[in-house]
Amino acid sequence: PGTQHSRGVAVKKGAHHRAPLQRNHPRRRRSPTPLPRAGRGSGARPPPPPPPSLSSAAAELTAAAAELREASEDLLKQHYIDLKDRPFYPGLVKYMNSGPVVAMVWEGLNVVKTGRVMLGETNPADSKPGTIRGDFCIQVGRNIIHGSDSVESAQKEISLWFKPAELIDYRSCAHDWVYE
Repeated sequence: PGTQHSRGVAVKKGAHHRAPLQRNHPRRRRSPTPLPRAGRGSGARPPPPPPPSLSSAAAELTAAAAELREASEDLLKQHYIDLKDRPFYPGLVKYMNSGPVVAMVWEGLNVVKTGRVMLGETNPADSKPGTIRGDFCIQVGRNIIHGSDSVESAQKEISLWFKPAELIDYRSCAHDWVYE
């Protein structure tokens, strides 16, 4: 299990200093002046292969799914079911339900271990510079990103957030630069 090619899930919560995007919802106030949105267009290209000298851990991973969504309280309670007896559980569910999240699925060799290194420690104060939590977080309760802690929990979490048909299975053009 330690070196297998698998999928992991990450759920990113917007930084605490930015106001979340909000729909017309009874418990949320709408912004008096909505921000302008860029026009939506079609067309996308796969990323170019990285140069051979690229050492970023992210180069090893391939995105299999990503979606901006508002998670229901029920979904969040299922996602964090292992923490239900902890004193911070109600506040965590409330915080995660306060606005949209970006749910993502990444795959690659040692994806869970690699992802955990990229995220940093749960407590941002213990995280190294260059990690997501080390660079963008201050408090444990607002560490802005969740990452699966095992392949088994990743499989469970992926099934909560995505249907199998929503997962894209492809070989990145960077694959041959990263894997033997």
